[in-house]
Amino acid sequence: WLWDEQLDDQELAADVVSGVLKLILLACARVRLTLEEGKGQHEEGEKALAHNFRNLVESHYHEWHKVSEYADKLFVTPNHLKDVVKEGLGVPAKAFIQERIMLEAKRKAHFTDLTTKEVAFSLGFRDPSHFGKFFKNCEGVSFSAFRAKAGK
Repeated sequence: WLWDEQLDDQELAADVVSGVLKLILLACARVRLTLEEGKGQHEEGEKALAHNFRNLVESHYHEWHKVSEYADKLFVTPNHLKDVVKEGLGVPAKAFIQERIMLEAKRKAHFTDLTTKEVAFSLGFRDPSHFGKFFKNCEGVSFSAFRAKAGK
């Protein structure tokens, strides 16, 4: 159609072609702006998701130890949550959860007289031996050795 207009000897053919091309360029500019706005909204959504994850961990580290449990509560897939947390917080989601659990375990080792078993149950471990393995894997020493080293 545009080609036919250009070939047409009518006086306004060049104006019609020019006008149509301007409309096409305007439409492209709108699409670009829409895509940029969508990208910005997506990034804001990911920041909010990472923030909400951090808040949930703070509230539920003693109950939930798996990324999938947090993903369920945030209505996203575990893989998406892992990607967003890694990007937004700079640490893998699983490591973030484990660091929070370890922080509380160390705090309890330093400031309470709770037994290893009591600490394990207070942190959501159903089996104290699993807590012992978890602690030693993260810290390199057993909970009891850590507590003794802290002077408790």
